[in-house]
Amino acid sequence: MKVKAILFALLLTVLNSCKTYTIPPENFKKQLSKVENQHQKTIYQAYDLDNLVVYDSKGNATTLPNSPAIEMRVTQKNGKKNAFFFDTVFIENDTLKGEKSRILGLMNHVPFDQITKIEVQEGVKTHY
Repeated sequence: MKVKAILFALLLTVLNSCKTYTIPPENFKKQLSKVENQHQKTIYQAYDLDNLVVYDSKGNATTLPNSPAIEMRVTQKNGKKNAFFFDTVFIENDTLKGEKSRILGLMNHVPFDQITKIEVQEGVKTHY
């Protein structure tokens, strides 16, 4: 009986620790443009961002500290979804770019004007 209770508590902890937040695309771009250590005027990097203002399912704003554990999912107007590691994301000439694989260094590119929704999640990759 104790084993079931421990497993249930562990399951609840795991499910609650993977909370997904959203960021409106224009709000995300504004947050990146406020970072002072940008290399060029046309490149905005998420790596230099200390904190990210995100919104929960009820619309309440919360601050999420930037870390390598944050994963980002972008939904485009055509319904296609792209996953990124948040600390590799940057905007260059109105295109969102970032790594989808740390091991292989594979990059995703999404035209920023095609983005309808940005979701971020801290934890393991469970998007696909």
